[in-house]
Formats: sequence, C-alpha cells, structure tokens
Amino acid sequence: MDYLIEYNIAAICLSVLLLFLYFVRYNYQIFSNWLYVAMLGCNLIASVADICTVYTIHYAQSVPLAVNYFVNIVYLLAYNSIAVLFFIYVLDLVHILHSFKKGRIIACASAIAVIALISTTPFTGWIIFFDENMNYRHGPLWPVLYAIAVVLVISVLVVVTKNRSKLSKYQRIAICSFVVAISATVVIQIFFPNYLINNYACALFMVFISVSLQNYDSYLDPRSNCFNTTALLNVVNRLIGKKKPFTVVAVVPDDFKYINQFLGTKAGDTTISRMALYLTNRFGQKRVFHLSGCRFAVLLDDNKFNFETVVSDLRYYFDLPFKFGSMEMTLKPYICVVNYPDFVATAEDVRDAIEYSLTDIAPKQEGGVVMASTVSLDAKRRESKIIHIMKNAIAEESFEVYYQPIYCVETKSFISAEALLRLKSEEFGFIGPDEFIPLAERTGMIVEIGEIVVHKVCEFLKSNEATKLGIEYVEVNLSVVQCMQDNLAERMISIMRNYSISTNQINFEITETATANDDALRSNMKQLIDVGSSFSMDDYGTGFSTATYLISLPMDIVKIDKSILWSAMKNEEAFTILNHTVQMLKALKKKIVVEGVETQEMADILTEMGCDYFQGYFYSKPIPPDQFLQFMREKNSVSV
Repeated sequence: MDYLIEYNIAAICLSVLLLFLYFVRYNYQIFSNWLYVAMLGCNLIASVADICTVYTIHYAQSVPLAVNYFVNIVYLLAYNSIAVLFFIYVLDLVHILHSFKKGRIIACASAIAVIALISTTPFTGWIIFFDENMNYRHGPLWPVLYAIAVVLVISVLVVVTKNRSKLSKYQRIAICSFVVAISATVVIQIFFPNYLINNYACALFMVFISVSLQNYDSYLDPRSNCFNTTALLNVVNRLIGKKKPFTVVAVVPDDFKYINQFLGTKAGDTTISRMALYLTNRFGQKRVFHLSGCRFAVLLDDNKFNFETVVSDLRYYFDLPFKFGSMEMTLKPYICVVNYPDFVATAEDVRDAIEYSLTDIAPKQEGGVVMASTVSLDAKRRESKIIHIMKNAIAEESFEVYYQPIYCVETKSFISAEALLRLKSEEFGFIGPDEFIPLAERTGMIVEIGEIVVHKVCEFLKSNEATKLGIEYVEVNLSVVQCMQDNLAERMISIMRNYSISTNQINFEITETATANDDALRSNMKQLIDVGSSFSMDDYGTGFSTATYLISLPMDIVKIDKSILWSAMKNEEAFTILNHTVQMLKALKKKIVVEGVETQEMADILTEMGCDYFQGYFYSKPIPPDQFLQFMREKNSVSV
C-alpha cells in the first residue's frame, strides 16, 4: 500500500513551530502547560515515527524485525498517549484533577492499558504483528485501542458538561471541536488507510488549543510583565490539590493612591514597573504576581526563601526613597503573609485573605505586617455578605434614612438635620455606615445608593411637615465617587424637581478628600449653587489642604469633626487648636457646625467660642423620619 506521508510532514512542521512559540514565550509552569507541551511532544514523536513505519513496513524483508516493532511501538505509544494526556488536561483545566477520584482512575487505567497492550505486542501479537511473509497486520485486540479512546472522549464530554461554568463558551466549543475532529479523522483513516492524517489533525488542534485553551495573555499582566491573579489562583489550586505547603507574601504601598492623584498616572505606572523589576530580580519571575493596582504577591513553595526574608527585604526596599523627577517620596508598605495549610482551604480563600488583610487590617496594624488568619477570612466572608445585602437593598429600595437634628445657637431651635443612611438585615441586624459605606464606594454602588438617599430626603420634605416645624434644609452627604461624576449636578437637580421641592432645602456635604478631582467638583458645585442649593465641608480637620479649599470653594458651612471637639475636652493644646480654628472660620465668614456635642459643658464652651450650630447625642441620636417629626413637635414648640 502506498502511504501519503505529506500530512505527517506538515504535522511535524506545525508541532515544531508550536513548541518553538511556546518556549520563546514566558510561560508560568502550571501543570496544564506541561501537559500541553507533552501533547505536542507526543504528536511530534508520533509524526516522525509514523513516517519511519512507512519505510520499515515497506522494506520489512530487509529491516530487522526488532527495529520494525520498535518503530511501530513508539508511534502507537506516542499517538495513543495524546488522548490520555488531553483527558488529564481537561481535568486540570476545570480544577478537578486532584479532587475527582474517578477521573484519575480513568486516566490511570487508560494509560496502563495502552502501555501494557502496546509494549507487549512483540510477544503477544495482540495489537500488531508481522506474519510469516513479514506483512504488517493488526492483532485481535486492536479495537481495544479505539475503545479506550472512546471512553476517554465520552469522559471528556461528561467533565465539560458538569463543569461548564468553569469554562468560557469559546473553551467549551474548542474541546467539543477536538472530539468531533479526532473522531472524524479516525473514521477517515479507517476507510482511507493510506491517508496518514491523524497526526496532522492533532497538530491542527494543538494550534486551536494554543489560541483558545492556553490563552497565554490571560496569565500575564501587560503593565508589569508579571503573572496576574489568574495565574496565582491556578498555581495555588495545584499546590492545594497536592497538599503541598506554601506561603504567599503580598504587599501594597499605602501611598500609591496619592501618587496617582497628585503626581499623575504616569508616576503610578512607573511605581508599578519599579516594584515589578525589583521583585522579579530578587525572587525570580515565576514567584511574582501582580494582583491589582500596585499590589503584588510573592509565592514561596520551596525552601529557597522563607517569608521572614521576603518581609525583611520588602521593608528594606521601601525604606529607600522613590524618585519622581526632582521629587523624592518614601512609601510605607502594607504586607500580608498567608500560610497554607494553616487555615486556607482554597485558592479563593488565599485571595480573600490577602484582599481583606491589606485593605482593612494592615493599615491599623503597627508595622503594617499582617499574618492572615481565620479572622481575616471570616471578615472577608462578612464583607461579601454585606455587599450582597447592599445589592438587595438597592434592588428592593430597603435602605432607610435617619435624621439627626442640628441645633441653632442664634434661634435656640432646631432648624436643620443631617440625613444619615441606615442598612439592616435579618442576619446582622443594623450594619454601621462606617462598615458598608467604604464597601459601597469600593464596589461602585455608592452612586446608586447616594441617589436613593436624595430620593428619600426629597420624599420626606415634599409633605412640608418638616418645613412647618422649622426645618429650613437637610444636609445630604456626597461621597468622593459621586463628586467625580460629571453629571452629578444634573442628576441631583432632576431628582429635586421631580419631587417639586425647593433646591435650597438641600445642603450637600462633601469631605476634604472629595476635592481631589477639582475640576468635576467645581463644575458640579457651580451648577447646584446656581439653582439655589448650598454646600458644607464635612469632617473638617481630618484631611489635607483644608485652608486652600475653604478659600477657593464656595462653602457656606464648615462642620468640625467630633474627634477635634473630643480631643479639645481632654487636652489643652487641642483646645487651643479648636479655638483658633473656630476664630479662623468666623473670620472667613463661614457658618460653623460642631459634631459630637454630648454634654451641656461642651455646648456652653462652643457657644462662648462663637459656633453657630451643634449636632450630637446631647440633643438627639439619628432617628427615623416619624420619630424625628415627633422630636421637632416637642422641641421646637418650646425654648431649648
């Protein structure tokens, strides 16, 4: 029979090209990558061996029988191994290789059967043999190889179906296409045995795997040229599956947000590049992962480095000043250490522990180093639940707005109130705004939530009952994220007009940090002031560049933070600062609200200083709308 070897030559060329492209790339050596290389290697060996068998079989009379058997066995072992390797590849792709016991049994049984049947065929003749005339023949168990392939194909389809949520649509199509293509080539080979197309079909599919399943770019972060979170989760899953201990040391500079805000994103990108270069040079490219922003992780899964060394090196690195042109800046690092198997059970646990520790615990920890524990994990789980509760509260409009009255010294009555958001759930009861507001800002939900507050305040004011009881305006907090919205003013004006309330009934509170995006804030303030609304600066004394913004921004009211008042009641120097602050604000002709007033003594001292308004538990805690109206009926009807 005349065999056409051109397809095998093409298969060799494709396999060599794919191997070359693989090794010139920088690839993280996760198990699926090794399996991909193994499949390429098997296909290359099978293609070469298949060409050799054409000549050894054709010239069987002059080729030693042992050589003929050897070449054929090499081909059969290499070719039939591809199906076994692909099944294992799919198991690893959906992250069940170490947990799916039946899958491992199928893979092992198939591999053992293939190796045993093929390697013993010179003695048994079960798979192939040469008759007395040295003609190549298939043995009685040749169909068993097809049967094993069928079992593996069906197993792949079952695994993909049961784990389809772990694969993209494109990946599912790629795997199913492989099954169809290989099945079709086997059928063609049976009817046209002289067309040696099996290896060519495999080589074509390896191209498809390279493009769709391998997806190299999904593991690499282009800004830092380091591996990303996806790569970290993959390798951590593999280590956990093997129950191999490891440590992840994660780091983020505390001041990175200020670099971006005040020095620009170019300086931020430079910081990321410098950190990536230092970490990869010091600990090796395969150990370093860029998670997000300027957050990096170093994976330690061998004995070359221990986490104490990494932490020490990071501290030394951050002790050195970062240079940005002519400016030098020292960055403070927050560091988190996660050990397996101390408490984490999945790769997601590792990710969550890092995220919560660096964001919420490290800034409060002396030295900025956190050893992650179940506390970190439990807190992150609570955080995830609260995010879910907020999403439901947005959908169901179940957020509540409470009102805390503000006392006017001049009229000796309550003329305004601050609207304060409240969230409660069946599981946690009341959830404090200090807990859910930062989460809302981080997830972007604060914009929707902020509008819900304005809707509820406008609805409350629409009845005019609060106005009749002496409420001139309600203070509504605007978050930093809201102030960055170009259409903020337009949205607020639209809501107020929809409820037919006067725009001067709303006073918008902004914090000092909201002034970071100066242009957007100024534009929004101008539009709202033009229609009658007013602004106040909240939490005065807790941020940066306060005096500058007081002068340059049209603020009617300044709210002195309660921490300033409480410190002044305990410390003489703090009292002096408070007094001078009040006098400065009065000189600037600002109305002054002092938060946190809890005693008559505080009220008397602040009155003597010349403050205009008081807010605090001495008068009332934040209360629901109906209780607030009752409070106003009682208090504003008599002298306070």
